[in-house]
Amino acid sequence: MIAASIDDKASWVYNPVQDDDDREAWLQRAFVFEDKGHSLDLHDFVNTMNQLCIPYVVEGRPLLFRCYLLAGSGSTYALVFHGPHSIIDAWPAMNALSLMFEWMSADPPLDKLDWGSEWKNLPPDPVTAMGGPCVTWDTDAVRLFEDIAANASRQPTCLTLDGPGPTPPPGKSIRIMHRFTEAESRAIVAVAKQNGCSVTHLVEAARCLAMAACSPPNIEADPAREVDFGSEVTIASLHSRLSKSHFISAFSCLPIQIRVTDILKNNSEMQRMQLTMKALREQYNYYLGNPCIYHLLAARVSSPTFQILQVDGLMTSIGVIEKRLQTKWKGQQGEPVFDIEEFSLGCRITTQLVSLHSWMFRDALYVQLGTGDVWGKDDEGSDTIVQRLFNEVVRLIQLLLPGVPKLE
Repeated sequence: MIAASIDDKASWVYNPVQDDDDREAWLQRAFVFEDKGHSLDLHDFVNTMNQLCIPYVVEGRPLLFRCYLLAGSGSTYALVFHGPHSIIDAWPAMNALSLMFEWMSADPPLDKLDWGSEWKNLPPDPVTAMGGPCVTWDTDAVRLFEDIAANASRQPTCLTLDGPGPTPPPGKSIRIMHRFTEAESRAIVAVAKQNGCSVTHLVEAARCLAMAACSPPNIEADPAREVDFGSEVTIASLHSRLSKSHFISAFSCLPIQIRVTDILKNNSEMQRMQLTMKALREQYNYYLGNPCIYHLLAARVSSPTFQILQVDGLMTSIGVIEKRLQTKWKGQQGEPVFDIEEFSLGCRITTQLVSLHSWMFRDALYVQLGTGDVWGKDDEGSDTIVQRLFNEVVRLIQLLLPGVPKLE
């Protein structure tokens, strides 16, 4: 996939390598080494990459993917993949990085790779990759689409943020990240589990209530107003059903929608979090219990009436990084070769779409907001509304830390 070229907006063409010269020419275009020395800053580099459009055009040829090796001071390096989201979803990217570190730690099994057979590793279509057409499609899929249509036609409006204003997009993204300490992260995970919920439910609950706090007008001041929290793009990865060698984006979208009016009538923020987490858990379980959910996005995209969703935000939990990309790598004799100390993620967004990603790395919980740099300052000229939204998300998660009364 990464050696493909774009035929048109709807299709890519994969051209197998013809010979050693062809392979070397592609490697020269697709791999970049930069010696940054003491100036190496991974987050700054990702921010810079976020401003670049894909594909690259190198020597007059389109290039969908590049791998950067950045050298810092001493024995510090950064290995970065840059490409379209249609390839670089979180899990397949980590699987691919894991394979690279495996081959870099020990001799790669090149003798097992038959020349001219690399095209066999290209992933099949989404439905085939997920095990073929669902046998209960005529019943379960119909029910799924009916539920989505019913949610879309509900009268209560959904929580939104104020628009970014008339300022045109400058073509760069905003990334705001918070790292909870290891002790804080353990406490947060423990309390979530005590309530039968996951960190994913917890972070999205914080996002829901933060939206309520930042959404105009203040819905808490109008308790009679019916309001929903809607998230058309809550992402569920499909890569648990794919092999590690499938380097392509694969996910489905859970059309989450919960009534928040009654939740907000509760004066206790802790109970609000608890009720929201459990409402989200029920929605997650409901959709993930439908066997057709894994084909949902493919079915919607293939429909002649499909339109790109116009949504304010998306939520995705990457999970524990070490489950797919271990942090310590040893050579064939057991000697240490690599120690991964940092993980960074960036998505190019030039619109008002607000993404919220969470992950666990080295026993610490990370939460990151990403959006286009299109948001102006508030009336007081201080934080942007997305900064206030992110601050509120972090504050609500911190309610679970020791010293704060536990959820009932």
